[in-house]
Amino acid sequence: MIETGIRLEKGIPGSPKVSMTGSLDFFESLEKRLGDNKKLPKWVGELYLEYHRGTLTSMARNKRYNRISEHLYQELEWLWSLAVKECQVEYPGEILKKGWEIICLNQFHDIIPGSSIKKVYEDSKVQYEEILEIGKNLKEQAMKAIADNLDIQEPSIVAFNALGFNRSQVGTIKVEDRLEDVYLEDIPSKGYKVFKIEDLLKAKASTKDESQEADLGVLVSQERMENNFIRLELNDQGYITRLYDKTNDREVFVDGAMGNVFQAFEDKPHNWDAWDINIYYQEKMWEVNGLISVEVLDTSEYKGSLRIKRRYQDSEISQIMTIYHDSPRVDFETEVDWHEKQVLLKTAFPVDVHSDKATYDIQFGNIERPTHGNTSWDAAKFEVCAHKWADLSEGDYGVSLLNNCKYGYDITDRQMRLTLIKSPTAPNEDADREVHYFTYSLYPHKGDLRHSETIKEGYALNQPLSLYEVVTKEGSHELGTIDKASMEFSLISTDQDNIVIETVKQAEYSNDIVFRVYETANSRTKARFSFGYDIVEVVSCDFEERVDYTCLDFDGSTFTDSFQPFEIKTYKVKFA
Repeated sequence: MIETGIRLEKGIPGSPKVSMTGSLDFFESLEKRLGDNKKLPKWVGELYLEYHRGTLTSMARNKRYNRISEHLYQELEWLWSLAVKECQVEYPGEILKKGWEIICLNQFHDIIPGSSIKKVYEDSKVQYEEILEIGKNLKEQAMKAIADNLDIQEPSIVAFNALGFNRSQVGTIKVEDRLEDVYLEDIPSKGYKVFKIEDLLKAKASTKDESQEADLGVLVSQERMENNFIRLELNDQGYITRLYDKTNDREVFVDGAMGNVFQAFEDKPHNWDAWDINIYYQEKMWEVNGLISVEVLDTSEYKGSLRIKRRYQDSEISQIMTIYHDSPRVDFETEVDWHEKQVLLKTAFPVDVHSDKATYDIQFGNIERPTHGNTSWDAAKFEVCAHKWADLSEGDYGVSLLNNCKYGYDITDRQMRLTLIKSPTAPNEDADREVHYFTYSLYPHKGDLRHSETIKEGYALNQPLSLYEVVTKEGSHELGTIDKASMEFSLISTDQDNIVIETVKQAEYSNDIVFRVYETANSRTKARFSFGYDIVEVVSCDFEERVDYTCLDFDGSTFTDSFQPFEIKTYKVKFA
């Protein structure tokens, strides 16, 4: 193509003359030539590619590593920014940069689409596992540095929250020779909180007593799962026949339909096996009904789980279905030993929600797509891309389907489906024939998307709390040499739920800290940001942190700024 361009640039009789430039030069020259030509068409919305829908799912292991790596290295940037400020340690900028370079390298075409040859994925597996191990060690170092700076006098857990909102979560800790579920409550935005282990166990015992007296908590058997929010019933195949929302007095599923049904499809596209899913794939579908066992796992005051195992031809699916005492969310932690070829695997939820459009998570926002096939363009969107969640809502109620490493969805009429495995045979004969690990969740909620916790739940599923245990035995724990930090701390928070604090990192060209945030509800918003330190200067800048647009007014440790719908903003902040 380049050679052809060079020849056309020199001029060939009968052919247009070509000028090879950079993209910016092209668009600037186009703008000059066209000016204010009102006859030019304007395209609004998504340029949907009616092709290569299979690349959202092919080579699932590679996509899982990508998602885990992205979130880990974002968490590292935040943790080390905090550690530098709290503990006067050195920011590992070069190590983080090398990790990001490997992540970005493996997002290249055709690597992340799953449409490369086998050798590529042998290489990427080694690269991902290397940076994940480096990241794990860096994370432990940062948490230790911060914990060592705290005046902790009793055995404790330091819970680190990498997300931009306060959150609570059930966690598992080791007490002597056993594991205990504990409830870690109200950890601050982009911050940490110290919990004494003794207090956590006392709170657990108290919750158990209250549950016995008031019939609260979590109940699990082979036929049902129930908490204060939902009641879930299963049939003899381990599929959900009823999901009742107790809080909203609402049946979540279509009457008579089953949820969390594994569906297997013959997947033989005309061309481009790893790239495509053809619309006719739906003509051959089989439900995965080979139930092996249903087992009640150990339940606690805070959560309850079932393990369900199934067989499909030469493959086996093992799933732990979990509910929690404080949420209507149902988690499906899944392990699949997959040996099929050209079989597409989905999970399906027939939800009783009326809407002609569904909403899907994308980077720094979300997008709506039709749930019908009225036109050829609508019908073409039978498989679409999303990141952490998809939501189907009517006026005052909705259901979200979350995931921690999948990208292919289809929502038609009232059926929500997530694509789990594709297993093509070309160009990689062994694609996806291996053991897969992933978690997806169903989250029924009151109100539409804007009035739900869907966005927070999606982030929480993808980035659980990070726990660091401090054992205060003589000689094993040295207190920091600087002033002891608070037992509860937030680096940054905001007063608006529709403003998401996405990135916290040290600046590339200074010791300032960079914050990247975005608006997610298509609403004009004035947001107040609060920090754990007093501000010396705050500047609005571009993505590359090079152009300083505006110096913003601040008051001590806070400042306020206005957002347009879906606007993304980056700030550089210098602290005292």
